[in-house]
Amino acid sequence: DLLRNVTDVYVHRASLQDACSDGRATGYILHDALPTVNVHEVAYSSRAHRNIVPRKGLLFGDLSPHRSQIEALKNCDPIILDHHKSAADVLALFPHSVYADETKEPGVSGAVLAFTEVWLPIRGVKRCERCRHWKLWQSCTCPPFKAMRELATLVGIRDTWQKDHPRFKEAGDLCEFLVFAPLSTLFQMRPQAVLTCGREMGPLLRARV
Repeated sequence: DLLRNVTDVYVHRASLQDACSDGRATGYILHDALPTVNVHEVAYSSRAHRNIVPRKGLLFGDLSPHRSQIEALKNCDPIILDHHKSAADVLALFPHSVYADETKEPGVSGAVLAFTEVWLPIRGVKRCERCRHWKLWQSCTCPPFKAMRELATLVGIRDTWQKDHPRFKEAGDLCEFLVFAPLSTLFQMRPQAVLTCGREMGPLLRARV
């Protein structure tokens, strides 16, 4: 099982100075599903991105491998979850990849892919005895599942810029908190607490800009 053997997760960072709310949410969701993995935030085309050591056990979330490393990584069976249009041709070269086309799947960001492709198969079956098959999760109302689903959904709304969505402002508030809080802090928080901080602190963080 490739998911069970993941040791290192690489998620998108907007730049060396600035975090990406979708990348950070992706890292949070993946760490909740796979708590022993190392999560690394890297900016695309940065030295850290170009110099990822090809090896087994890699998962890229909201990020794809640098083009210079494609050949070296092909034999390492990385898992790749991405929605950036510029990465579509890269993902097509890897069998264990999931690409979300922004035109066909509006609202599906890296966080949503982390939720549907990793969190649900691992945590859904484990936590919810009433939902025997993880695909039933779409209608599950159990509090832990509902909170993580809501977190991923809101981040997807904001990251893919669904401006006409009725929860777009709420999604923006959550994302303000996500880029403010360090990953190490987020890892200690339950999803409902992250949502609450987004509602309470997001507007204040937005106002300071």
